[in-house]
Amino acid sequence: MPHLSVVNENSECFITLKYTNKAGVAETPSSGNWTLHDGISGASLSTNSTIATLSTSNEITVAHGLNNIRHGKPFELRRFTANLGYGSGQQAHAEFEYLVKNLGQIVSTST
Repeated sequence: MPHLSVVNENSECFITLKYTNKAGVAETPSSGNWTLHDGISGASLSTNSTIATLSTSNEITVAHGLNNIRHGKPFELRRFTANLGYGSGQQAHAEFEYLVKNLGQIVSTST
């Protein structure tokens, strides 16, 4: 089983996407969006968020509110999926899973 990154409850996290073609050369997709799902229930937490300015690399900010504890477990799985399109009708998809750590005594603050 691969090692999963851990994000503290109610904290932002950042996911960097780098795009290459089949030859391994950096390439900019023509369209892209991402979704985030709760890995326990499968519930959608964020659907089809557009990657606004595509480049050969993009950093996606996952807002702190998407990393809140939903089930009271010590760790909860999140599943990030990127869906990319290329001008010739080709598509690519990537998935990244990470854990959200339940800090137990955290008090949510409004910002």
